[in-house]
Amino acid sequence: MTMLNKEAILSADDRKTAIVEVPEWGGSVTIKEMSGRQRNKFEQLVLDEKQRNAVPDLKAWLVAQSVINEDGSPMFSELEVLKLAEKSGKVLTDLMREIQTLNGLGGTASVEVAEGN
Repeated sequence: MTMLNKEAILSADDRKTAIVEVPEWGGSVTIKEMSGRQRNKFEQLVLDEKQRNAVPDLKAWLVAQSVINEDGSPMFSELEVLKLAEKSGKVLTDLMREIQTLNGLGGTASVEVAEGN
């Protein structure tokens, strides 16, 4: 196996993407695996009740962190989380589950905590 250097590691495109059908919205979206920073924030929000209460719309926040445009840029800004939270709870839950699967967060605890929001 090849020994990696810093440049090879930092330039590696290691975050997977997936296309998810959203029939309720009339099409599909692309979701991207969370960065280390995004995943740490998500885990803090799920595990720390004070943090979780600071972000009452956890499902919408997670969707906003993960849905991307064709060029790979985030589709939603932090300011649009509240607007996104007004969309169907079922759709947000379905997308959240797809995002958790893509990120290897298959445990039900984080789903149950997020669904409580």
